[in-house]
Amino acid sequence: ALDSEAFGPAARALLVAGVHADAVAMLFAIAERRRGQRPCGAPAAAAAVERPWAEMLAAAPGLEACQQLLAWPSEAVAALGTEQLTKVLEDSLASLWKLSEEVHASVAGLPKDVACCLGGTVSFDDLLWARCLFDSRAVALELPPPDALGGAGRATPAPPGSPGEGQQWLAIREENGAHRAWV
Repeated sequence: ALDSEAFGPAARALLVAGVHADAVAMLFAIAERRRGQRPCGAPAAAAAVERPWAEMLAAAPGLEACQQLLAWPSEAVAALGTEQLTKVLEDSLASLWKLSEEVHASVAGLPKDVACCLGGTVSFDDLLWARCLFDSRAVALELPPPDALGGAGRATPAPPGSPGEGQQWLAIREENGAHRAWV
């Protein structure tokens, strides 16, 4: 988001204003989806900039096609009969409503020439769409192993011989600066 010619100034201003990085990423997805359809009054040369994110996000399913429980009507969630699940979803929706209010206030504080890249007002449904989009995608993380397990560039070789029944071995290896772990 920070490297985007269209959204970068807004991303920087929002981060400086204290908006959480996850919220800025959601706003970036919303803005890029809209950008393919409605350029923000920029000169023709800027509007012609390649839009790979906009194209990809325009192809993403809309909120009406979202299958995450977060987008279900509350009655449908309650019909599942699980109080714990209902409570978790209620809390998640309340958190998203709070974020919606914070985003509205933060965007209102942006200069108009910076805010225009959002392509209009950001609604709760826009944020719900972005949250569902993010939650539906797998995220690969590479975490460095703790030093006790052979982190910091050292390798923990598997013990000689094959593991006995009921035993598991953890092997950690560094390749090209990335740590890989397997059991």
